[in-house]
Amino acid sequence: MKNVKIGHLMIVVLFVYIPFHLIEESLGNFPLWMQQHHWMDFKLTYGHWMAGNIFFYFPLLIGGVLLYFLFGERFLFFGVAVIIWGLMNFLEHSVYTLIDLKVSPGLFTSIVFFVVALLSFIKLKEMKKISLKV
Repeated sequence: MKNVKIGHLMIVVLFVYIPFHLIEESLGNFPLWMQQHHWMDFKLTYGHWMAGNIFFYFPLLIGGVLLYFLFGERFLFFGVAVIIWGLMNFLEHSVYTLIDLKVSPGLFTSIVFFVVALLSFIKLKEMKKISLKV
């Protein structure tokens, strides 16, 4: 892990999210899945769902990574927040897959987010930015 930079792991999250994760969710009809799981009371169209991803989530994630790259370790927490978002995405997809006993749309690409999160926490430990002490 010595040659891997934490910033590169942040960028992996962005490159997996658009287009791969969104394509996987689209093919699995993620908006319908959200409605079936009572995440919303109304029918979410593909257009609204995609707009939410492109105009809300993606800019926030890019912003977090950019702040880290522009201002360095003082803004590390913004970049780490992007990695934690990916980890939460994995947890969402994996928990509902277990509850439904049916693959949640987005599960497979969210596994990449989980692996990136594990590698990131190892890297942050190497950088002495986190500790396992309680």
